[in-house]
Amino acid sequence: MATAVREAARAIPNGRAEERTPEVWDWRVPPWRGDTDAATARAARTRRTAWRLDHPAAWRAGLERLDHYEPGYTYDIAHEYEDDWTTDPDYGGEGVHLREYDKDGFLSPEHRRHMPLLMVMLDALVDMLGNRVEHEAELHFPARIGEILGLLTGKKEGKGQVKPDLMVLPRILELPAGRERSNEGRTIRLDQGHPVPEMVVEIVSPTSEHRDLEDKLELYAVLSIVEYLACDPGTPPDPDADEPGSPAKLLLFRLQPDGTYREEQSREDARGIFSRVCGTHIRLWQPDVQLADGLLASTPGMPRFQWWDEGQGRWRDRATDLEYARMDHAVATMREFLGDELTPADLDTIETTWREHGLPPDHLRRIKAALQAPSEWRSLLPNEPDD
Repeated sequence: MATAVREAARAIPNGRAEERTPEVWDWRVPPWRGDTDAATARAARTRRTAWRLDHPAAWRAGLERLDHYEPGYTYDIAHEYEDDWTTDPDYGGEGVHLREYDKDGFLSPEHRRHMPLLMVMLDALVDMLGNRVEHEAELHFPARIGEILGLLTGKKEGKGQVKPDLMVLPRILELPAGRERSNEGRTIRLDQGHPVPEMVVEIVSPTSEHRDLEDKLELYAVLSIVEYLACDPGTPPDPDADEPGSPAKLLLFRLQPDGTYREEQSREDARGIFSRVCGTHIRLWQPDVQLADGLLASTPGMPRFQWWDEGQGRWRDRATDLEYARMDHAVATMREFLGDELTPADLDTIETTWREHGLPPDHLRRIKAALQAPSEWRSLLPNEPDD
């Protein structure tokens, strides 16, 4: 027998919660892994879809009761819309987050690396390109295109809207720094003659791989978007499930004269992938995680999206910029207090070592100690052997 519902009050599709304690799993309640078995989860999902198809008026009435209901949106009967979540990746209701189902019909946990990577990519692209980068803006196109490409709703009608994770708008739509676009300004209607975005970005998850790397790849090429950037944030290993995890990956597709995309390759000199839209090389970099006693974790840290600054000769993102600013301040402090006590060569040695090996966490204490005993200045070089 399937696992019983664990809560007395659960919601029916787009309806109000009702009090019940069923002996078997209620098909109206989307299950999480562990709630019931896979066969029951798949059957429940199939039955919820069938209910919507058989009761379109009741389904529509339930939608209209939602606080985030948008009369102008084409709701897809193949998807579920609840108070604070949906399975529709192109829906932009206020306060609604995306939920996906795994292959067994269970709701998947939100991917912990998705949103952090999306935010650092947004920051980096804004730093590179100015205020013409938008998060989860709407991209509308003729529904005929969706029909031709086989991008169909549950009623077999062509889709006419997607919601990329990020869009880089043309320069003519750039706003002054700090100014936010209205909802109307964040809606790009190619079906009404709006200019085509220069780049779209999608964060790929295990459950969205087909949609992002096949369906949307073909769609964005047909819409003549110059570059499509697909980022897989990777997954940490899961010892409990005997899963090894996967590394982060960056895929850049550039539009060709024949209207198709070609994947751009990383350079052998580790300079990342050159983006024409960004005007420089870009990459995903996963820093090592430092443990106690100088040990490194077996799993790299959260990936960082970085761009190459030719003028500064380094990879940049906001976290790295803060690290550089902290380093510059520490070097300036060291030279200010020890400039009269040490030789220029010794000062240069300290700075070079810090920049190559990292700033000692207690560098201020070490500077103070070296000021009191200049002959012991090598205490500032924890990674350097004594002469």
